[in-house]
Amino acid sequence: MSSESFADAPDDATIARIIDQLGGDRVRPVPDTVNRSLTLAETEMLRNLDVEFRGNGLPDEPYSRLVRNGAVTHMKNACSPLHRA
Repeated sequence: MSSESFADAPDDATIARIIDQLGGDRVRPVPDTVNRSLTLAETEMLRNLDVEFRGNGLPDEPYSRLVRNGAVTHMKNACSPLHRA
């Protein structure tokens, strides 16, 4: 279970209560998840992949698995965008 609204918990006591209500020790933070936006280059690469994939009439399900559970997750977790001043 995941929800962006959990991030709006007002204090540590509320967070502890939510964790306890969800099962306490069964709650597992996902340490390898990075909360960053894709860079312009990453977004453009995915846009081009989408155009090619859909242009060849390939089914949606493998595309969804590839992009959502593969490419995007990998880019966010394993790739660090360059920061330029």
